[in-house]
Amino acid sequence: MKKLAVFLCLVFSLFSIVGCAPTTYKIVCPDGAPAIACYALNTEEDLDITVFPSSTATSQISKQINDNAVDFAIMPVNLASKLCASGNDYKMAGVLTHGNLYGVSNSNISTTDLRGKKVGVIQLSAVPGYTFKLLLSSLSIPYTEDISEHNENNVYLFQISADAVAVRNALTSSTADVCIVAEPMCSKLVSTFSLNKCIDIQNEYGSFPQAVLMVKSSLISSKPSIVKKIVSKFENFDYLSINATDMVEWINEKMIDGASTSLSANALTQTALENSNIYFSYAQTEKQKVKNYLLSLKTFDTLLGTVANEVGDNFFWSSL
Repeated sequence: MKKLAVFLCLVFSLFSIVGCAPTTYKIVCPDGAPAIACYALNTEEDLDITVFPSSTATSQISKQINDNAVDFAIMPVNLASKLCASGNDYKMAGVLTHGNLYGVSNSNISTTDLRGKKVGVIQLSAVPGYTFKLLLSSLSIPYTEDISEHNENNVYLFQISADAVAVRNALTSSTADVCIVAEPMCSKLVSTFSLNKCIDIQNEYGSFPQAVLMVKSSLISSKPSIVKKIVSKFENFDYLSINATDMVEWINEKMIDGASTSLSANALTQTALENSNIYFSYAQTEKQKVKNYLLSLKTFDTLLGTVANEVGDNFFWSSL
């Protein structure tokens, strides 16, 4: 009888432990500014956070969303529109990064000097390239991606690796007159190689919704308090007061398959963080800006692929 009592006690204890085990919620994001944004969740113990290298983030996040395998995801707004336009499976909770693109050069080239220039752009066939093209169009400056068509009246655009040394070498060799890069790489190039930050895309074009937070619709319905708790972490986080060394270490721990973050603590200066334009703004506040930006991006659609999808009101979380 005593052995039976002990056995039943152990069984009861086991069920008690399992029953009290906290639910883990999954969140994914790309490396770079979105990973910095995700650091707002560094003290949350019930989250399974995965950071993907920029080179594979689009495919990895797309698979996670298509498989309905994550609860939260930070991703470029145009990718979110293509994966979640209906808002049935995931809704946009808010915008986290509001544009962090800058031009660097060996000289003080401004947008009025761009005609006839060669410009290297990181991710030419993604948000950085599309936004720079929108800026050029707004300034009535023609551009080409065919070097044979380059002349003194247009701008030649080409893809450049998102690598500080590659950017420095392109400018030093005159392969490029200007390179369009993102923060915090911009500040690293300025401080390490004494380059000039000569163009502020956000000042010239206007701020734009770059990376957004998507939330699983079923979680919003079943556990709204959890969603509000996570969102409040983003909303109230002070990104200008972070310890860069601690943050880089934290992001490295979250990188998939032993990959390393592209971020370096010494480059994450106060200026770099401020110019990264990372702050949370609710979906309902950003709704019209998101719709307008996605509509602008659709000008780059081709027969081979869609850059963005138009979204309806159901795409946006009401935040109620």
